[in-house]
Amino acid sequence: KQGVFKPRDGESTGNVVGIPDFTSYKREMASYQVAKAMNLTHLVPPVTIRTVGNDIGSVMEFVKDEDIETKRLDTDMGGTFVTSISWDNRADAALFDIVTGQIDRHAFNAFIRKDGRPVLIDNGFSFSNDRDDFDRSMRWSQFIGNMAGSYIKEEHRQLLTGMKAKRTEI
Repeated sequence: KQGVFKPRDGESTGNVVGIPDFTSYKREMASYQVAKAMNLTHLVPPVTIRTVGNDIGSVMEFVKDEDIETKRLDTDMGGTFVTSISWDNRADAALFDIVTGQIDRHAFNAFIRKDGRPVLIDNGFSFSNDRDDFDRSMRWSQFIGNMAGSYIKEEHRQLLTGMKAKRTEI
């Protein structure tokens, strides 16, 4: 298997409020752990923490080109993406981004597999320490959520109901 390595020291957040420099690799791993806990690993490729040479960082499993239908979503987050995936997967993607507080979902860090499942990559700007970032995380999620209507899987409804508002520093 191949992977995409993101070294800790190679990741500057460009002064994004709520995302301290050199923490994106941990946020990538935390996002994958959330996907596992929510039974959404069909959306997020596996991630692990590795040391390569003297650099520690995250490694996300590479999704092969031959498995991808659309490498780039339309810039308006509509078009191909909206019509190519199921209601279940739309709701799953929106819920994942809401729960992780994803503030950087855009046309270049999500794509579609040939079987119609979205692939959500580049999750290093999740779990912001800035409470105001919740509004930004809603941009993508509201669009997809609106397209999915009020549909939320019962297992996710229970998960959200049972979640405690705990915030920990990554």
